[in-house]
Amino acid sequence: MDVTAWPATAVLDAFRRRALSPVEYLEALAVRIETLQPTVNALGDLYLDEAFDAARRAAARYAGRGSARALEGLPVVVKDETEVAGKRTTNGSLL
Repeated sequence: MDVTAWPATAVLDAFRRRALSPVEYLEALAVRIETLQPTVNALGDLYLDEAFDAARRAAARYAGRGSARALEGLPVVVKDETEVAGKRTTNGSLL
């Protein structure tokens, strides 16, 4: 079962049912990134330590009584032409 191919709704449902944790999901995504990044080169900077910290916090919220927010545990990718406080912005796009 390749959870990296699941739609977000299925991932969130699995989080709620505790069939998949945000940490497990991020681990699967990290493996996929590691496998494909050398060929695809789609990601400039990875902040996996921060992402895993957030995934652990999300897992704790899902384990609590309904305290997880609507999209809790879903990682995001931000195009590096968007400024994010404390992160490098290279504007690597040809746009």
